[in-house]
Amino acid sequence: MSRALVKVVRNQKPPPEDHPGMSAEERRALHLLRVEAQAAGAKLANGGRGGLPCSLVLHVMRRDHFTCALHGDHGEGKYGGLTVHHRGGIITSQRMIELGHRNLPENLATVCSQAHDWMHDEARREGIDADQVTGAEYQK
Repeated sequence: MSRALVKVVRNQKPPPEDHPGMSAEERRALHLLRVEAQAAGAKLANGGRGGLPCSLVLHVMRRDHFTCALHGDHGEGKYGGLTVHHRGGIITSQRMIELGHRNLPENLATVCSQAHDWMHDEARREGIDADQVTGAEYQK
């Protein structure tokens, strides 16, 4: 993104109540995430809203240049939009937390929805994906 565009984007104010209950800082991060993704030619899954703080997602996607780590796409077309994926696990149990699986940038990667679904399908086949995507039927 050009410096001029970055300056314009940073000076824009986020929509007043894009997401009720979200802090002003997180609304701003969501706004920047959407604007910067568009400037990079990327499509966001779910409009950039998900279970993680927008500021964290923005940091990860900036680091990864709004590019899927598996396919190298920007979430366009058949790829279904960009999202983030926990590398090596999810935080649904004390055991996972003890293993170091946290919501930190170094534990997250930008992937397209197609890659994200594939990763979880593979993990379920291996019996290691618990309840992040589909629910209790995959619990051990």
